[in-house]
Order: sequence, then structure tokens, then C-alpha cells
Amino acid sequence: MVDALLECWRVLEPGGTLIDLRPFHSNPAVEIITANEILQPGNINDEGGAADDEAANEALAETVRRGAFALEMQDSFQFANYWDTLQEMLDYAAEKWRDFSIIPAETIEKSWRFIADSDGPYQMRVRRKINMAVYRKRPT
Repeated sequence: MVDALLECWRVLEPGGTLIDLRPFHSNPAVEIITANEILQPGNINDEGGAADDEAANEALAETVRRGAFALEMQDSFQFANYWDTLQEMLDYAAEKWRDFSIIPAETIEKSWRFIADSDGPYQMRVRRKINMAVYRKRPT
């Protein structure tokens, strides 16, 4: 990964900006939002991405140590995905999250029970923390 970042450095113009924007893997809660309450039947297991987070962090730190980039800003924010039904969320997860996030069977079962017991419309929500950092290309 360091090699890829150094290739980014090579093609950036002098003083160019590298933006690191990625989710923080933290097993976010599955939420069911009704008119009266927000229910949390369980969490998504996204620990598989933690090793990738560590590798990316280390690669970026190495490029800073080598003097290729300077860290200018680092922050985080919440990003929420919403679905109109549990099935829509499950379909999305099967297509988009299959390699790094797992919704445990017990969370799905509990979600179906909560929905059956709810009185009216609902939405599904998953909020993830997104890490953002801005690096500036340093001269050689």
C-alpha cells in the first residue's frame, strides 16, 4: 500500500492534496425507526475491515515519515444509510457489504420480531463513523 501511495505522490502536482476518506469499522448498530421510538435489534459485524484500517493507517504514517506527505487535517463524521424496509437493507448488504460486513442471523430475526410488533411504518438505519484526513504533497 505504501507503493500505491507513493505512486499517488508521483502523479500529484506540487503541493497537491491527497484525501483519505473511509469508514471506521466499529460494529455499528442496526436501528429500526418508528414514529414512536428507535429500536436496536443488534449490530453489524464489520471487524473484518479492522485489519485493512490498520494497514491503511500504517501505510499513510509511513509516507509521512518518509516525507512524501504532510498531514494537514484529520476529523470524522457520521454517515447514515436508510432503507424503507428490512428486506431492502438485507438486499443492499448482500450486494454491497458481502466482503466486509455481516448482519448476524440473530439481529435479522430480532429485527423481524420488532417490525412485526411495531405499530405502523418504519425505516431501517445504519450509522457509520467516517474518518477523513487531508495530506499535502511535500517536495522531494
